[in-house]
Amino acid sequence: MATLTTGTRIFGPLCATGAVTGTGASIYIQLDFKPIKVELYNIDDAGGQTQLVWTSALPDASGIKIIDSGAGVTDALYISTLGITPGSGGFTIGADTDVNVVGESIMWVAWRSAR
Repeated sequence: MATLTTGTRIFGPLCATGAVTGTGASIYIQLDFKPIKVELYNIDDAGGQTQLVWTSALPDASGIKIIDSGAGVTDALYISTLGITPGSGGFTIGADTDVNVVGESIMWVAWRSAR
């Protein structure tokens, strides 16, 4: 499991953004808060773009995966494993084979509670 400690940008009190290179294994993103929403974007996917979204209404390791093939076809599906898991000081990107691909760039946005 890799830990991202550099490259994180905090935008005001409510969100942080960053990027990491896919490993095919779980990647831990270290933050100073527990996220209530996380968005991941695989921007290097040769077949289009894959997005994974998790909110606090979903269980750990899950997410809504949106795959845009680039040919006008978009698929959205719920995944219950290998998704996003929040932690008290960050989140884990699971080993989903469409999002966390070895050598491909994953951009992320993590949102915190306003309370």
